[in-house]
Amino acid sequence: MGLKLRMFLAIALLFSILYGFGVLVSMLLGVTGKYLLIFSMCFAVFLSVTQWAISAPLMDAMSRATWISRNTHPRLWDMVHRLAKKAGVKVKKIGIDPSPIPNAYTYGRWKSDSRIVVTRGLLSTCTEDEVEAVIGHEIGHIVHRDMIVMTMLGGVVAALYWMSYSLLWADIGDSDRDSGSIFLIALLAVIVYFIGQLILLLISRIREYHADEFSAKLTRKPHCLASALARITYGAGLFKARDRAVEKFRSFYIIDPVQAVHEAKYLAETFNKWDLDRDGVLSEYELRKAMEHELKTHGIIEIFQTHPLTAKRIMHLAKIARELKIAWTLPRFK
Repeated sequence: MGLKLRMFLAIALLFSILYGFGVLVSMLLGVTGKYLLIFSMCFAVFLSVTQWAISAPLMDAMSRATWISRNTHPRLWDMVHRLAKKAGVKVKKIGIDPSPIPNAYTYGRWKSDSRIVVTRGLLSTCTEDEVEAVIGHEIGHIVHRDMIVMTMLGGVVAALYWMSYSLLWADIGDSDRDSGSIFLIALLAVIVYFIGQLILLLISRIREYHADEFSAKLTRKPHCLASALARITYGAGLFKARDRAVEKFRSFYIIDPVQAVHEAKYLAETFNKWDLDRDGVLSEYELRKAMEHELKTHGIIEIFQTHPLTAKRIMHLAKIARELKIAWTLPRFK
């Protein structure tokens, strides 16, 4: 199933559940409850739009990024704008975050309002081709407008929780049904909110695959993005270098730094098992075997994460490379 279709179906499922929840609650409540339900749904729309409107200024305020110009960082500036022009979009600001952990993210209220931020760790850890592939991934988010979709859907799910809570205190009107209605609404509220969160996480993971694919086709370097993802997750010692300040943007990063800690830790703890030739370096074959094992043993955990497992993303990029008939290699790691 194509990524666009999967994204559409996930969003449709989220709104279908929201609609179904509204219908069931209306059946349980009287006329007063229906009016409250309409108000709550209007509030959900208002909250989503407000969250979208303030998202960029709020993240500007929270970010530690230093905004650069062509005079201060000509190579990075030219790289970003060259790729953006090739993709048919504009980037309003380019920033460098002082974090030593390699990563990157993008945000904005619309295409021409987009900011791309890379960390100093990314610039110092990855090669120029890898940085280019990472920036291609971030531009993919801009082209797909998925950061806008995620912001507004997050508002819908948050409003759903508020709406559920408010309905519990509604004037139901028929005292004979009070206890039964309240119990059912409370149960529905918990179930719908939980499912809504899982669908939101699914949409977040799909958008990462979509941006990976866009970068591979834009730069024609899927192997460089795979190498960057592997280097960021497995090769940069993230499990030793925690930066609490960056964790507030974890869902926006190309790699969730908290999730990467656990993935890097897994590889470190099982390194000797996969270093089959005992040369102290994981070859492409050995790294592939380690990732395949990780998928089998940790795949179920992914449903609670904002990003796919790095191993899955690398396998997906390998498939894209074959489709594009581009040479494919994985990095070696000590």
